Amino acid sequence: MFLLYYLARFKNRFKYSLIILGTLINVLFAVNYFYADGISGASLLSFTLFIFLMFAVSPRKQYPYWFALVLLTVTSVMVIEYLRPETVQHVYRSVQDQIVDAGSTVFINIVVILLVLVYLKSEYYREVLKAKKEKRN
Repeated sequence: MFLLYYLARFKNRFKYSLIILGTLINVLFAVNYFYADGISGASLLSFTLFIFLMFAVSPRKQYPYWFALVLLTVTSVMVIEYLRPETVQHVYRSVQDQIVDAGSTVFINIVVILLVLVYLKSEYYREVLKAKKEKRN
């Protein structure tokens, strides 16, 4: 992670850092899928948060790449689970555990999405006000 921060901050290679980090996170979510009850777990919800965050911080021309990567990854893990169900570890001891996991994942996703949207909208409105001020002067 430090290397990616270094590349982005000091070597002005944000684009490459983002691609590497995004790809690694996608792979980690795919691995987590098999260790967290597969389709019965909350891992698939994490992919929705991931793609939202990638769309929020990446250039528009990268959207098709991120969309295709996530779609391919999600489809692949589901097909692997379908063909080889033994690859998935079942970790929930009760339905209550499963509900808590899914509920907490949804809650975290909503909070992160809200925070990102509030930040983006506040920055947008700040820039609009700045442009209006400059136009008046």
